[in-house]
Amino acid sequence: MRNPKTIPEKAFAPVLAAMILILLVATPFFAPVYTTVLLTSILMYMTIAVSWALFSGPTGYISLASAAFFGVGIYTSAVFYVMILILFTLFMTDFFIRRSKYGLSLVSIGENEDAAAHAGVNIIALKVIIYAVSAFFMGAAGAVIATRWTYIDPKIAFNPLISFMPVLMAIFGGIRPLYGPIIGAAIFTYLEEFLITRFPYHYMLIFGIIMVVAILYMPNGLVGLGHGIWRSISRRIHADT
Repeated sequence: MRNPKTIPEKAFAPVLAAMILILLVATPFFAPVYTTVLLTSILMYMTIAVSWALFSGPTGYISLASAAFFGVGIYTSAVFYVMILILFTLFMTDFFIRRSKYGLSLVSIGENEDAAAHAGVNIIALKVIIYAVSAFFMGAAGAVIATRWTYIDPKIAFNPLISFMPVLMAIFGGIRPLYGPIIGAAIFTYLEEFLITRFPYHYMLIFGIIMVVAILYMPNGLVGLGHGIWRSISRRIHADT
C-alpha cells in the first residue's frame, strides 16, 4: 500500500506550479493595474520566502538577514523586469537541491548536526554555500522590485520588516515543502495589503495574533494541516474498503 502522506506533495506541486505559471502569463491581459501591482508584491515575497526556506527549512537555523540582502539588491539594480524569471530559477534550484545529496546533507544538519559531521558532511562549507544561494535570490528580488519604486533610501531598502515577513510567511505556509512558503507568501501578501488599508494602525498586532494562533494550532503550517486532513480522509477511506 502506498503511503498516503506522500501523495499530496507529489501530486500537488506540479499542479500548483502550472497554475502559478498560467496565472502569471495571463494576468497582464485581463487584470486591472492594482492587481498587477499586488501580484508583483506577491512574487517578491514568494522569492524571499522560498529563498529563506531554502536555507532555514532543512538546517533549522533562523536567518533574519533578509532585509540586508534585499536592500543590497535594491541599490545594485539598474534594469532586471525579471521577477518571474528569478522566481522560476529559484524554484528549479530549490527543486534540484532538495532531491540531491546536498539536500539530504542539509536535512541531516537540521536533524542532528553532530551526527552529520561524524558521517562526513562538510557542515561549514555546505551552510556557507546554501546561505550564499539564498542570499543571491533575495538580492535579486530586491534588484527587480527597485525598478517599481520611485524613491529609495536606506530606511526603505533595509526595512527590518523584510527580515521578519519571509519567516512568518514560510512558517504559516509550511517550511519544509517547496510550495509551503509559496502559499504562505501569497496569503500573507494579500492579507498585508488588506489589513494596511483597513486597519493601518493595528495591522501588525493582527499579524501577531494570526501567527500565534498558527504556531499553536498549526505547527507545520497550512501544508501540514492539509496533510493531516488528507491522512485522516485516507484512513477512513481505507477503513471503509
